[in-house]
Amino acid sequence: MSVSQRPLFAASCLAACLLHSLLAAAERSEALRAREAGTAMSPLVGERLRLDAVRTDGLSTRLQIDPARLGLAPVSPATRVLATDLAGMEIPSRRATDGTVSVDPTPGQWVVLKPSEAVPLQMKKGVQWLPGVVVPPRANDDGGRTVAEALGSYAEFAIVPIVWDVSIDAYRLVGRVGVARNGDRTLGGELGARAIVRLAFDGLAAEPAEYTIEDAGAEGERPMEVVFTGTLKAQARLIVRSNLAADQPFLMDVRPRIDVKARNNPILGLGLEETIVVVQCVEAHGAALALPGDVPVEVETSGGRDQDASAMRVSQADPRREFRVRSVGFEPIKVAATARLPTEAIVGSVTIRTTMPWVQLAAALLGGALGGFARRFVKGARRNRTGVWMLEGLVVALVAFVAGVLGVGFVGLPSFIVATVAGAFLTGTIGGFLGVTVIEKITSRVSPAQD
Repeated sequence: MSVSQRPLFAASCLAACLLHSLLAAAERSEALRAREAGTAMSPLVGERLRLDAVRTDGLSTRLQIDPARLGLAPVSPATRVLATDLAGMEIPSRRATDGTVSVDPTPGQWVVLKPSEAVPLQMKKGVQWLPGVVVPPRANDDGGRTVAEALGSYAEFAIVPIVWDVSIDAYRLVGRVGVARNGDRTLGGELGARAIVRLAFDGLAAEPAEYTIEDAGAEGERPMEVVFTGTLKAQARLIVRSNLAADQPFLMDVRPRIDVKARNNPILGLGLEETIVVVQCVEAHGAALALPGDVPVEVETSGGRDQDASAMRVSQADPRREFRVRSVGFEPIKVAATARLPTEAIVGSVTIRTTMPWVQLAAALLGGALGGFARRFVKGARRNRTGVWMLEGLVVALVAFVAGVLGVGFVGLPSFIVATVAGAFLTGTIGGFLGVTVIEKITSRVSPAQD
């Protein structure tokens, strides 16, 4: 190289170094902005594994891994990057000044690279990747160098924010969990190992779940469903744990609801009982919701009969409303309420179960039989008709009981008293005795006329 060309060569080298530094800084700043915005990056930047991101040095089985290129950026010098096997046992590793992690796995060993602690992310609709990548032992020979593929696990949320589901009287979060090969969810096939994904909760009472994934891509995805009736604190977290990544907390956006409660549940069917239903606008964790002025509440009842609740309104000063609901048949009663706030509509619901009044019915029949039997103690009664009187008392008591709970009974008791066990017994006893007496008088008048 001539002397005149040396300055030009040095300037070219300096420009190349400067360009490389700018590209690296831009890549890291993009990752940092994504983290600060609460979004999860793909574990493989650009959705594809860069072949120079995970490779051996050509002399040993050592893996040279750049966390910044595998979605673990930003990885500061203070951040500890762990290398483990699928069982969670740590594998010896070294971290260079440039951030590259060197791992010395044994032959056939899977390598999981993950941060020691994940940053909580805001739950969003769509795919969110878990912080960690897995390098399987299988590889392809590439000119004397071994290039390995990488696997990343993810969670996909279908409904965000989470709202009350009237059909099940609860909140419901649905989605899927899966594992992608080289950041591409369309690539299927067996993983060659078993991925375990578990769901845990912080500030939420729900059933923990565990999913086993053995195939990559869509064919290996597992449906996820979390059902709960409320949170235990203002900010609840869903923690997704996987043997392929670090534990990832997701901040859940659970919207307010209308707390709809029935004071008595279940109630007797066939219109034998009513209950008071209370509605109130609350936050997901149960605290009273701040209301902007008067808010109309629409109530819809199916399977039962309610008083006119169409003009109900709630406010900050008067946040609770009550109304009565009475059963009609034996089908469950669904009560759904909707409040339309300036920014959103919130809903709530409750299902009131109805039961057959077996105890009250048995008490009424027992009373009817006793009333018919008591007829034999009347002066001049023919005691050989006791069995007939008891049978007649049963029939009359059944009619008297049904009439009494409908409010047209001749006993004079209010319907809510007739629906009780003691009231049913009293109605059956009085009805049985009086009914048998009336029937006997009618038959005694008819019989001489026929003779």
